[in-house]
Amino acid sequence: MGPEEEIAANVVGAGPEPDEGDGATPADPAERLTCFVSAVRDTWLRGDRDGVRSSGPVRSSRFV
Repeated sequence: MGPEEEIAANVVGAGPEPDEGDGATPADPAERLTCFVSAVRDTWLRGDRDGVRSSGPVRSSRFV
């Protein structure tokens, strides 16, 4: 079984109960996600959008 199939099998086999963490990392209850979304919803995607002033090392999409 390849890595994609293994991940798919884990997702399909997961139960509906919340994940309590793996012992090395904290659990991520739905309430934490709800708090995060509530905190950022009014400013999400409204940050600075500075343009890239450099075209990079290649001045064109053509490599001539």
